[in-house]
Amino acid sequence: MKPLRNGIVVLLVLLVSLTGFVVADAQEYPDFGGQTITITTWSSRPQRYLDEYAPGRLEEAEELFNCKIVIEVFPKGELAGINMNRLLSGDSAYDIWNMEHDQFWPLVTQGALLDVTGILPADYYDNLHPLHQRMANAWRFLGKNYYVGAAPAAYSAAYFLLYNKDLVEAEGIDDPYELWLEGEWDWDNFERLMREVTKDTDGDGEIDQYGFNHEVHYQNWIPTNGANVVKEIDGKMVFALHHEDAIYGLNKLYEWRSEGLMELDIPPEKALFSMIQGWDVEYRALDWDGYRYAFVPYPAGPHADPDFYLAPFWAQLGFALPANSARPREIVQVLDYLYPPEEFEEYLDSMIRTMVLDRDSYNAAQWMYENAEVAVNFWKIILPSDEYDLLAVEATDDGGAASKMAAIAPAVQTLIDDLFGQ
Repeated sequence: MKPLRNGIVVLLVLLVSLTGFVVADAQEYPDFGGQTITITTWSSRPQRYLDEYAPGRLEEAEELFNCKIVIEVFPKGELAGINMNRLLSGDSAYDIWNMEHDQFWPLVTQGALLDVTGILPADYYDNLHPLHQRMANAWRFLGKNYYVGAAPAAYSAAYFLLYNKDLVEAEGIDDPYELWLEGEWDWDNFERLMREVTKDTDGDGEIDQYGFNHEVHYQNWIPTNGANVVKEIDGKMVFALHHEDAIYGLNKLYEWRSEGLMELDIPPEKALFSMIQGWDVEYRALDWDGYRYAFVPYPAGPHADPDFYLAPFWAQLGFALPANSARPREIVQVLDYLYPPEEFEEYLDSMIRTMVLDRDSYNAAQWMYENAEVAVNFWKIILPSDEYDLLAVEATDDGGAASKMAAIAPAVQTLIDDLFGQ
């Protein structure tokens, strides 16, 4: 009987241990008592990620956290207003807001978002992917943190430079990727290659092959020269389109446009370079045919800091909490369960593989995501994008950007001072 008794004791100890483990494990997930947690967004991506990459996870989270999770999609242009109304009505206490920068900034400057600096663990951001860390830094406002979670679609905010490998071989010109590897990928070589391919190829007297198949917007180009619409200088946000790096970029871009090196609405196979954003590559890359495209990082302008690679990689696609968040730390736990930070690297790798056609392009895209600094599109926050584009075009049409940008600087600086309460 003694061995049987010992066996029973061992079994009881094991059961107690297992029970204790289950209880301890359950305590890791806060109980929301059936409360509804609402994720507001303008995009299908939060739901699509769960459906395609983690089916069943939302239902698992609802069971583990004893809550209902609803993902509501609203028109992009209305999202900031809808979120503000939810805050004012008190309906947002259990919200998670998925936003772009142009919804984030109007809300944060009005005090509608929660500063999570003293709420989340001190090492919270250290455990995010470097891409999300840079997104979080770009979303800091007056020294406070608002960015939470690991938005799976953060990769889509990057702009990429594509080039036509077939055209490189046909024209016998330098391969941009090889120039990049050799440390010679700058604006001078970029311009040289555009000039070498821009020509009349069928003898009818009309140019039909170009350097670039897009009338590039200045705000998507001048960052590669170290310029931006707004910069933080000595702790103050200042208008910077009248600074030397921006003026040089505006004038150079106007030169390329006016000399016909860049042309809008031509087939990509008839141009050496194309510009495309990450989200667009996701949908279009594998559908393209007719030529072999490749990725290369943006060339650096003469004013660019060699130790600070700045490209048009905008601070978009993140999560934040409303200012009246009832249980912010626990809500972030739900968010991190749905979109685990440690899962992002694998997901990013899988997305890059859908974008590229060769190993070199894979390496270039990986490098971009690991090294490109994240910027803020302040031109969309201060003034409408098309209005700033018009200002840039008028400045160059008048014979140079310097005088025009200097003339508008005081008025724009006033808008910036109001935005940041300076």
